[in-house]
Amino acid sequence: MTAKSLPENATFTNSELVVLKILDEHYSDACLYSSGVVDLTGLSRLQARRAIKSLVRRGMAELQRGLFDDDGKIAGSGYSCTKAGHEILRNSTESQQ
Repeated sequence: MTAKSLPENATFTNSELVVLKILDEHYSDACLYSSGVVDLTGLSRLQARRAIKSLVRRGMAELQRGLFDDDGKIAGSGYSCTKAGHEILRNSTESQQ
């Protein structure tokens, strides 16, 4: 799914936008655990999980498995912003200016 395949009137909840912005801030360098999303956004665990799952279903975020920490040890899995999610945020920022 690409950003262009989303309808122009695609809407996001406030929680989804907050989560997508946090994931986008780490777009090219890191994935975040859901607990990291909770810590960075101030959302409840339930709100964050719902927003993440919705963004994943819509192709704006994805689960990355088999992540490693800086020491080369297995660190589990985390979420990242997709290219489509990144483009949606960039396009919405440009259109607001």
